[in-house]
Amino acid sequence: MSFESAGYQLQPVLPELVLAVGAMALLMIGAYRGEGTTRLVTTLAVCLLVLTGVLELLLPAGKLVTFGGSFIVDDFARFLKILALIGSAATLILSTEFLSDPSRRIFEYAILVLLSTLGMMVLISAGDLIMLYLGLELMSLALYVVAASNRDNAKSTEAGLKYFVLGALSSGMLLYGASLIYGFTGTASVQGIAAVAKTGRVGDRIGTHHRRPRNQRVGAPGDGVVDVDVPGRPGAAAAALDRHVARAQCGGQLRTGLIAARGSDVEIGGIDQP
Repeated sequence: MSFESAGYQLQPVLPELVLAVGAMALLMIGAYRGEGTTRLVTTLAVCLLVLTGVLELLLPAGKLVTFGGSFIVDDFARFLKILALIGSAATLILSTEFLSDPSRRIFEYAILVLLSTLGMMVLISAGDLIMLYLGLELMSLALYVVAASNRDNAKSTEAGLKYFVLGALSSGMLLYGASLIYGFTGTASVQGIAAVAKTGRVGDRIGTHHRRPRNQRVGAPGDGVVDVDVPGRPGAAAAALDRHVARAQCGGQLRTGLIAARGSDVEIGGIDQP
């Protein structure tokens, strides 16, 4: 069965969609029926995790890609997602006794665990830096609230606050590093970044000069700049650089330029001297 929306295949993200919709449904149940539904919501959350795991195993074998390469599902991703689902289900089962206390009947606890698991699954299948950041933040934001869920406990509140501050700082550093990687490589795709790193041309986009074709006039007539030509370089030139000094006298100003012939391009940089 194939699902499409806006030209993108939704089958690879079907388990995540079911988990997200199920979490929202459980939130509505808890909001309308109150804290007395904590045990019911927790039980249904465990069942939802099991259903998500089954859907993950039923996906077609092989590598599935959607959203323009931003979301990738392969055998290793399936394995990690099943581990995440098992861990989340075990967490909810072990939390049953904790949530049974009348002062700790927090139906949102199970929903937050579901949303955090959803972020883990998105993070596992991330194919670019943007999807990676979205998955990480979805996972982290839910866990901030889980850490501070016991509002009557000062240690729980302190833990949530410290986790939030640390997470906010880490997110800023991650975004800064991702922007640097994008600037140096020109792509946010993980595969694209790996390809650029293999070529050894990382950073070629930074600090390059503007290049003009051969024999093209640089500047307007009479501004002290002459037509530029590189002798002995007809056609495709060798990769080595030839340096020539171009001088032009105009209005008492002598412009000295360094001309580097690289193929059919000319790279110019100079200073004005009296």
